[in-house]
Amino acid sequence: MWSYQVPTQREGGIWGTGGAFVSASGDLYVATGNGSSNSLAHFDEGNSVVELSPTLHRLGYYAPRNWVELNNQDWDLGSASPIAVPNTSLLVAAGKPSDSGTIGYLMHDKLGGIGHGAFSGDACQCENRFIEVHVSNPLSFHEVWQPSTGTPNGSPIVAGGYVWALDWNGGTLYAMSPTSGHVVFTRATDGLNHFATPALGDGVLLVPTQGGVEAFRVTS
Repeated sequence: MWSYQVPTQREGGIWGTGGAFVSASGDLYVATGNGSSNSLAHFDEGNSVVELSPTLHRLGYYAPRNWVELNNQDWDLGSASPIAVPNTSLLVAAGKPSDSGTIGYLMHDKLGGIGHGAFSGDACQCENRFIEVHVSNPLSFHEVWQPSTGTPNGSPIVAGGYVWALDWNGGTLYAMSPTSGHVVFTRATDGLNHFATPALGDGVLLVPTQGGVEAFRVTS
């Protein structure tokens, strides 16, 4: 059995906004929020995961069978980025809670269209917590840890050996252990907007603030 910790968070009933996942081949996987369609006959790519080429040509998509219901409920699957499950051909995504609960979705990286995912199941519907995806038979989701201190409430990323998340109410950047949730260190930031999410590239962590962008050098 192989397991991987997949960070998903909710604060005040809303999951934090995530970014995009870039595959080894350069394809871009993005999750969308609510569309405007309320008819199964008119799929508008709301509440779906979409694969795009490096030139932004659509290569495929996945959506739950109840995507219309999720549009109508303001569920926003795209409130968090899809994440690759290492050493597999699977992606995982989860968004805001719906009336029917919070659902996590596993799908193959060759997205199969509406209703053609690999697995779906209950995901943690709780604040400042995380789920672990076990790729086994049968597949399952369950809570694995929560931050040891503080109130990080933004959508997290995993980079440089840490889980990074922002507290957009308190203006604080958190770095946490990916195996235990222990808060390794924090840094104060300028004021943050709702759903602020950090990004990392070339060893630099970028934080979008109300006044601009702050950069932090990440060292092991």
